[in-house]
Amino acid sequence: MLPHTGLFLLGKVALQMRIRRALKFDQLILEFPERGDGAWVHIGFRRNSPQRNQILTATKKNGKTVYLPGLHP
Repeated sequence: MLPHTGLFLLGKVALQMRIRRALKFDQLILEFPERGDGAWVHIGFRRNSPQRNQILTATKKNGKTVYLPGLHP
């Protein structure tokens, strides 16, 4: 269990499936998982356009933010 959220840790595939079933969202971005406890999740919604249900991981490569498809550790 995560200390501050009360959420159970899930595998990447299980987490993606649960989120896709539970929420209609445009983008879900796992932000900087390499920071460990400093990582966070960004969820974005569109008001007047179809939701893309896009899942990405943001990480730093050579000092620049790179967005990878899916969830990555």
